[in-house]
Amino acid sequence: LILFLLAWLLAAHYAIVLLTRGQSATSIGIGTFGVFLLSSQATASLFDFGMYVPANFFLMSVLVGFLGHHAHALGRRLKKTTWLKFEAPNLAIQFGLLILFAGLTLVGLDLFRKARMDRYMQTQTVNLDYENFNLEATVAHIEEFTPLVLQCPTVKSLNYIAELWIHRTRLEFLRDERSKVAYQDAVALLNEEEKAEYDSSIWAMTTLQWIQENAFYLKQDVSSFQSREFLGSEFITDNLPWAVRYLDYSRTISPLQPVVHLRLGQIAGVFGEGAGSGDMERAIELAPNNTDYREIVGVYYLQSSHPKGSLSHFQKILQIEPLRFKKIMDLVMGNSGRKMEIIPNQEIADSILPDDPAMLFRFANERLKEDPEVQKTVLEKASNLLGEEIPLYAKEVILQANIRYALGDTKGAIESLMAALKNNPMDDFSQYRVARWIFEMGDLKKAKEEAVKLMRLNDKNPAYTRLVKQINEEIKNQEASGERN
Repeated sequence: LILFLLAWLLAAHYAIVLLTRGQSATSIGIGTFGVFLLSSQATASLFDFGMYVPANFFLMSVLVGFLGHHAHALGRRLKKTTWLKFEAPNLAIQFGLLILFAGLTLVGLDLFRKARMDRYMQTQTVNLDYENFNLEATVAHIEEFTPLVLQCPTVKSLNYIAELWIHRTRLEFLRDERSKVAYQDAVALLNEEEKAEYDSSIWAMTTLQWIQENAFYLKQDVSSFQSREFLGSEFITDNLPWAVRYLDYSRTISPLQPVVHLRLGQIAGVFGEGAGSGDMERAIELAPNNTDYREIVGVYYLQSSHPKGSLSHFQKILQIEPLRFKKIMDLVMGNSGRKMEIIPNQEIADSILPDDPAMLFRFANERLKEDPEVQKTVLEKASNLLGEEIPLYAKEVILQANIRYALGDTKGAIESLMAALKNNPMDDFSQYRVARWIFEMGDLKKAKEEAVKLMRLNDKNPAYTRLVKQINEEIKNQEASGERN
């Protein structure tokens, strides 16, 4: 930045020299051109710094060079010395050129090595899968690529070779699973397509997350001895430390890599409960809105017997991506089929779900049918967020009606739906619920009036016709009962 500012001041000095000392139209014109060049670029950079584009910066450099040449040419014509002009002996010039040549040569060699590594990664990199990048190919790839990385370590190459070591861990884990008798007995009864699906399911459970989860399960439900024995497996102890080594080196070169912090946290979590939380939290600090990272961190805390650490991460996910509601609820409530801590319903309502009435209602309606006490609390919170007044938007009005009905306030729910029907009288489903809820309250006359409106809107829906039939039968029964009395 300092060099850039000095270069800018130098160009400004050239323009001033041409304007103050020049007398010809050429000198004045070039000086004016220099002022325009510098001021226009400075103004443009306040809104969009376009000079980072090589083509723009190259053109800027050429024009400033043109400006400087004419400023020095003016000084020679006027035979006036300037503090920017000095003479140096030829030996110094030759030495400077030698240093410049050596620097360019070193830079060129470095770029050549980096280009070679990039080309190697580009041609060799495939989707790291057990089928198209097997154990033998991975081992050979690591042996070939490691010398290149050691000669010219870059962030990209270090991260790549670390991923190769993690992939090797997974492949050796898969090999060990395939060597077990249980696997042999299972695949003996399967055809080729079923065997491929079975292998794919095992492969999905070799990730760092599943390794940690398996260790957690063994410790919690089996024994600490078996957990330690599993973590002492060669596929873990021989490979993951190398991945840590390269990831650490990559982080030293460039600390602002959230994925590197995340990976280091995952590997640390494999070897010890809670050990990876620091690295993972740093990853979130660098990428706070990355919901995939937050999900990984949240699951890590559930796997490490620290469920409270996951609360803020799952809440942020739901704030950013409400469509992940089902997946997050399955994770925290133990419905995902995975071996993790379960968060109590009340804590989910208090610390994970954001202040979103629709989401709170969905949680109460779909997940809390067997927990009526918490269900009522959640519904009341959703109702308070909406307020007592009828909302302006139809979607919120219908939500308010659903919440009131779930809380037992059928009269208030009908009132809300009637308000919604004023704005959208063709909403047959809302009309159907109005008729049904009035019917449930026992006002048969009013229910029949609303049912007539419903039939005008849609007389093809079986549920609608069934409701009308029930209302008419109930009216007949009451009339018959009245005649007998």
